Amino acid sequence: MTHYYGTLGDSFYFWFGSNDTSGSGNDGASAAADVRLAGDDVSAAPVLSPSPGLLTHINYPAGCYEVAVAAAEGNGFAAGNTYAVFATLAVDSQNPTGFIGSFTLAPVIANVATIEDGAITAAAFDQSTAYPLASADTGATAIARTGEPVPPCILSGRPIKRKRPRPIS
Repeated sequence: MTHYYGTLGDSFYFWFGSNDTSGSGNDGASAAADVRLAGDDVSAAPVLSPSPGLLTHINYPAGCYEVAVAAAEGNGFAAGNTYAVFATLAVDSQNPTGFIGSFTLAPVIANVATIEDGAITAAAFDQSTAYPLASADTGATAIARTGEPVPPCILSGRPIKRKRPRPIS
Protein backbone atom coordinates (compact mmCIF):
# COMPACT_ATOMS: atom_id res chain seq x y z
CA MET A 1 0.00 0.00 0.00
CA THR A 2 1.06 3.56 -0.65
CA HIS A 3 1.96 5.95 2.17
CA TYR A 4 2.48 9.61 1.34
CA TYR A 5 4.00 12.49 3.28
CA GLY A 6 2.78 16.03 2.69
CA THR A 7 1.54 19.22 4.26
CA LEU A 8 -1.86 20.64 5.03
CA GLY A 9 -3.40 21.81 1.77
CA ASP A 10 -1.83 19.06 -0.39
CA SER A 11 -3.89 16.66 -2.49
CA PHE A 12 -3.21 12.92 -2.37
CA TYR A 13 -4.25 10.34 -4.98
CA PHE A 14 -5.07 6.67 -4.44
CA TRP A 15 -6.24 3.94 -6.82
CA PHE A 16 -8.22 0.73 -6.62
CA GLY A 17 -9.92 -1.65 -8.98
CA SER A 18 -12.85 -4.02 -8.94
CA ASN A 19 -11.61 -7.57 -8.53
CA ASP A 20 -14.52 -9.93 -8.32
CA THR A 21 -14.44 -13.71 -8.34
CA SER A 22 -16.83 -14.17 -11.27
CA GLY A 23 -14.49 -12.46 -13.74
CA SER A 24 -17.25 -10.40 -15.34
CA GLY A 25 -15.03 -7.36 -15.92
CA ASN A 26 -17.76 -5.20 -14.46
CA ASP A 27 -16.94 -1.57 -13.52
CA GLY A 28 -18.95 -1.93 -10.35
CA ALA A 29 -21.36 0.59 -8.92
CA SER A 30 -21.72 2.82 -5.88
CA ALA A 31 -17.96 3.29 -5.44
CA ALA A 32 -17.22 5.02 -2.16
CA ALA A 33 -14.17 6.05 -0.15
CA ASP A 34 -13.63 7.16 3.42
CA VAL A 35 -10.66 8.86 5.09
CA ARG A 36 -10.07 8.01 8.74
CA LEU A 37 -7.91 9.80 11.31
CA ALA A 38 -5.44 7.15 12.49
CA GLY A 39 -5.86 6.33 16.17
CA ASP A 40 -9.25 8.01 16.47
CA ASP A 41 -12.06 6.28 18.36
CA VAL A 42 -13.35 3.22 16.46
CA SER A 43 -16.83 4.75 16.30
CA ALA A 44 -15.60 8.10 14.91
CA ALA A 45 -17.06 9.26 11.62
CA PRO A 46 -14.75 9.58 8.61
CA VAL A 47 -12.93 12.90 8.26
CA LEU A 48 -13.85 13.01 4.57
CA SER A 49 -15.75 10.80 2.12
CA PRO A 50 -14.42 11.71 -1.34
CA SER A 51 -16.09 10.34 -4.47
CA PRO A 52 -13.94 7.86 -6.41
CA GLY A 53 -13.77 8.54 -10.14
CA LEU A 54 -13.98 5.73 -12.70
CA LEU A 55 -11.06 5.90 -15.15
CA THR A 56 -12.78 5.76 -18.53
CA HIS A 57 -9.98 5.96 -21.08
CA ILE A 58 -9.96 2.90 -23.34
CA ASN A 59 -6.46 1.92 -22.14
CA TYR A 60 -7.68 1.31 -18.57
CA PRO A 61 -9.31 -2.05 -17.88
CA ALA A 62 -12.81 -2.15 -16.47
CA GLY A 63 -13.21 -1.16 -12.84
CA CYS A 64 -10.19 1.17 -12.34
CA TYR A 65 -10.88 4.01 -9.91
CA GLU A 66 -8.98 7.02 -8.63
CA VAL A 67 -9.62 8.73 -5.29
CA ALA A 68 -8.46 12.33 -4.80
CA VAL A 69 -8.17 13.52 -1.20
CA ALA A 70 -7.87 17.28 -0.73
CA ALA A 71 -6.22 17.43 2.71
CA ALA A 72 -7.35 20.95 3.55
CA GLU A 73 -8.28 22.38 6.92
CA GLY A 74 -11.75 23.15 5.53
CA ASN A 75 -12.21 19.41 4.87
CA GLY A 76 -11.45 18.54 8.50
CA PHE A 77 -7.73 17.74 8.23
CA ALA A 78 -5.07 18.93 10.67
CA ALA A 79 -1.28 19.06 10.45
CA GLY A 80 0.69 16.49 12.41
CA ASN A 81 -1.80 13.65 11.85
CA THR A 82 -1.84 10.39 9.89
CA TYR A 83 -4.89 9.34 7.87
CA ALA A 84 -5.99 6.00 6.34
CA VAL A 85 -8.03 5.70 3.14
CA PHE A 86 -10.54 2.89 2.55
CA ALA A 87 -12.63 2.16 -0.55
CA THR A 88 -15.54 -0.07 -1.53
CA LEU A 89 -17.88 -0.70 -4.47
CA ALA A 90 -20.67 -3.08 -5.41
CA VAL A 91 -19.79 -5.52 -8.18
CA ASP A 92 -21.51 -8.79 -9.17
CA SER A 93 -23.52 -8.99 -5.93
CA GLN A 94 -20.33 -8.51 -3.90
CA ASN A 95 -19.23 -5.48 -1.92
CA PRO A 96 -15.48 -5.76 -1.28
CA THR A 97 -13.85 -3.17 0.97
CA GLY A 98 -10.15 -2.47 1.23
CA PHE A 99 -7.45 -0.23 2.61
CA ILE A 100 -5.95 1.64 -0.36
CA GLY A 101 -3.31 3.83 1.31
CA SER A 102 -2.44 6.42 3.91
CA PHE A 103 -0.78 9.79 4.33
CA THR A 104 0.82 11.88 7.06
CA LEU A 105 0.57 15.65 7.21
CA ALA A 106 3.71 17.33 8.53
CA PRO A 107 3.34 19.45 11.65
CA VAL A 108 3.18 23.20 11.19
CA ILE A 109 6.30 25.01 12.36
CA ALA A 110 5.25 27.46 15.07
CA ASN A 111 6.26 31.10 15.39
CA VAL A 112 7.38 31.59 11.82
CA ALA A 113 7.71 35.24 10.85
CA THR A 114 7.03 36.41 7.33
CA ILE A 115 8.94 39.41 6.04
CA GLU A 116 7.07 41.41 3.43
CA ASP A 117 8.88 42.41 0.24
CA GLY A 118 10.51 45.81 0.71
CA ALA A 119 10.25 45.71 4.52
CA ILE A 120 14.02 45.96 4.99
CA THR A 121 15.27 49.13 3.37
CA ALA A 122 18.15 51.48 4.11
CA ALA A 123 15.65 53.98 5.48
CA ALA A 124 14.02 51.43 7.80
CA PHE A 125 17.21 49.70 8.91
CA ASP A 126 19.70 51.58 11.11
CA GLN A 127 23.07 49.98 10.35
CA SER A 128 24.73 51.84 13.22
CA THR A 129 22.87 49.62 15.68
CA ALA A 130 23.06 46.39 13.69
CA TYR A 131 26.43 45.41 15.12
CA PRO A 132 27.10 47.82 17.98
CA LEU A 133 30.73 48.11 19.01
CA ALA A 134 31.72 48.79 22.58
CA SER A 135 34.61 51.17 23.31
CA ALA A 136 36.70 48.10 24.19
CA ASP A 137 36.34 46.77 20.62
CA THR A 138 39.62 48.08 19.28
CA GLY A 139 42.72 46.63 17.78
CA ALA A 140 41.84 43.30 16.12
CA THR A 141 38.18 44.21 15.52
CA ALA A 142 37.45 45.20 11.93
CA ILE A 143 34.09 45.75 10.24
CA ALA A 144 33.52 45.38 6.51
CA ARG A 145 30.17 46.45 5.08
CA THR A 146 28.82 45.53 1.67
CA GLY A 147 30.14 47.87 -1.00
CA GLU A 148 32.92 49.35 1.15
CA PRO A 149 36.63 48.65 0.65
CA VAL A 150 38.12 45.97 2.89
CA PRO A 151 40.08 47.54 5.79
CA PRO A 152 43.84 46.99 5.44
CA CYS A 153 44.12 45.25 8.82
CA ILE A 154 42.14 42.29 7.42
CA LEU A 155 44.58 41.90 4.53
CA SER A 156 47.75 42.07 6.66
CA GLY A 157 49.42 39.28 8.59
CA ARG A 158 51.47 36.24 7.81
CA PRO A 159 50.33 33.19 5.86
CA ILE A 160 48.56 30.42 7.72
CA LYS A 161 50.67 27.33 8.28
CA ARG A 162 48.87 24.24 7.07
CA LYS A 163 49.73 20.62 7.54
CA ARG A 164 49.75 19.04 4.13
CA PRO A 165 50.76 15.58 3.10
CA ARG A 166 54.31 15.43 1.83
CA PRO A 167 54.59 14.76 -1.88
CA ILE A 168 55.41 11.21 -2.82
CA SER A 169 58.55 11.03 -4.87
